[in-house]
Amino acid sequence: MVERAAGRLRQLLRGFEREVAREWHVRSERQRHASAHARREKFLRHLAVEAGEERVLLGRGQRLDGSWQWCGLPVSRLCSTHVGLSGGTGSGKSFMAAALLYQLILRGIPVIVFDMKSELAALLLEDLLPALIARGQTDLVDNIRVVRPFDPNWVPLARITEPEPGISPQIQSMNIAQALCEAVGDGLGVRMLRAILPMAGLAVEKNLPLPVLTDWLRQPQAFARTAAGSSDPTIRAYALHDLPRENRSSLDALRSRVELVLHLSQVRGALSAPRCLSTAESLGCGVTIYDFGSPPGGAERAMKFVAGPLFGRVGRGILSREVRDDSPPAVVLFEEFQELLGSYQTEMFKRLLALARFKRVSLWFSNQQPAQIAEADRTLLRILRTNLGAECIFRSSVEDARTLSEGISTRGPEETLSQARARLVEEIATLPRRSFYFWLHEATFGPQRLISPRVNLGALRASAASLPPELRERVRIGTTSIRRSPVAPLPEPDAVPDERVAPLSPQQRRRAPRLG
Repeated sequence: MVERAAGRLRQLLRGFEREVAREWHVRSERQRHASAHARREKFLRHLAVEAGEERVLLGRGQRLDGSWQWCGLPVSRLCSTHVGLSGGTGSGKSFMAAALLYQLILRGIPVIVFDMKSELAALLLEDLLPALIARGQTDLVDNIRVVRPFDPNWVPLARITEPEPGISPQIQSMNIAQALCEAVGDGLGVRMLRAILPMAGLAVEKNLPLPVLTDWLRQPQAFARTAAGSSDPTIRAYALHDLPRENRSSLDALRSRVELVLHLSQVRGALSAPRCLSTAESLGCGVTIYDFGSPPGGAERAMKFVAGPLFGRVGRGILSREVRDDSPPAVVLFEEFQELLGSYQTEMFKRLLALARFKRVSLWFSNQQPAQIAEADRTLLRILRTNLGAECIFRSSVEDARTLSEGISTRGPEETLSQARARLVEEIATLPRRSFYFWLHEATFGPQRLISPRVNLGALRASAASLPPELRERVRIGTTSIRRSPVAPLPEPDAVPDERVAPLSPQQRRRAPRLG
């Protein structure tokens, strides 16, 4: 009897001792991690979403007691901050971008999307935008603009030679000429640019479709006749003095390379559209989507060529935007933007990162690997991370995690900087899907872990399915595309008009060093 009582007492004491030990361990761990816990609490208080508050939901964060809360930023703050989204395939990066855009479009924020892979564009056009319209956002129907250069049935408004208001034709033609030079080959040099630049400038000045360049290279006399009426003395001088001395075989080789870029009828149709989409209109309201993904096999050069000048127009439109008190903030998202980078585009990104916020435009960058940006321009990668106001870092490879962890490691009380960085690299490389580190650069709490909002595709598709099929098709193609006309049959050989040109004079037949 006494022994049983003593055993019972020992059990009670052991239980009490275990509880005391557990509490002591928790207190010691909290003291040891007091700094990290304080940063976490500060982060959760700062981003807490209260009922009825106008905030964009970024994701759910776990409190120290194990419960969860929604975290977000005010619309005005998010739309005045450049944002970066990094992560590998399947980490949830694109769905995070879609969830944020859905909330912004719902609030009437103008959005422009440059998608180099088509995944995000398809998600927006097939599911998100039809669902928003079905749920009451009917004003969106007339404010969806789609530029899809490789659509076989519809011609987008992509006439890149249309003169831009307030922009020098020389700047516009330089952008086109550089993009064309990079698309047709790298080893052609300054001489090729010198030949293309006057022709691109004349096409801009006369508002002629860009495929006219192949006609001018085939018949230089036709270019000379058109250039005689140019207001640009440089173009007139080239047509009068330099063009007659160009090697004809070099011009033929140049024309062959240009035709390789413009050989698709879809590309020629897009470049010959009646006009080009207005950046001012896109920044004013609605949703504008530039979808350059999934080009036909062998058309990758054409994809980069068309995307470069169109991005140049958007960038120049942002920099020349007139900001008034009633000008809405706008968001421009670049999905897999490293595919867009050329020499002109790299310099334009550097300018936009420094100046776009003053034009009330927030730039969002989404990419898989920082190394892809560094391959194009290492300076751009540094400028990008310096000017970003917020980063969402999803699961990445160990190499990319090392790059992303630079400058964001927060040390524990017993950690060295290298140990803290190694810990963060391991955590980034092993993040589960939809989990990410959110780093608000101006805040002192450092990067904190969140789970991105879930995109309920089933519910969105059910809402989209309630729309009439013709309305869904109108959303998919946008309101600015033009139905492609059937291709006219080629004329019979005896019906081809006689386009003989005057023979070259001896002076015109003089040869100069070959182009390139």
